Amino acid sequence: MKGYEVSHLFFADDLILFGQASTTQAKTIRECLDSFCDLSGQYVSFPKSRIYCSNNIKDSDARSIASVCSSPLIKDLGKYIGVSLIHCRTTNHTYRDLVEKTQKRLAAWKSDSLSLAERVTLMRAVTSAIPI
Repeated sequence: MKGYEVSHLFFADDLILFGQASTTQAKTIRECLDSFCDLSGQYVSFPKSRIYCSNNIKDSDARSIASVCSSPLIKDLGKYIGVSLIHCRTTNHTYRDLVEKTQKRLAAWKSDSLSLAERVTLMRAVTSAIPI
């Protein structure tokens, strides 16, 4: 039987894995992570890890997957580096906190005393420091 392709994203020392919502896939992922830990000497903190399943998955199946992975099941992904991990429709409200944070940083500077070129440079510096 052919296995399912597992997608992933790396962020510094964090990893997000995507896979089919099944206990078979969860066991495969767990075995791969266990093998990686055995070979590398590194450690995955499964209790600190999180399992998120879409709303299309039955609660009993989601709990089984979380049990296989020894990680808690969550309904909301929350934020990563201050930015919401979106798993629903994007609206103006979605990024309101990010816009307000940028406005506060810019307001902290005395922009009235800066030339237009200095303001543009300041705005680029501030917005590039905020994770997107």
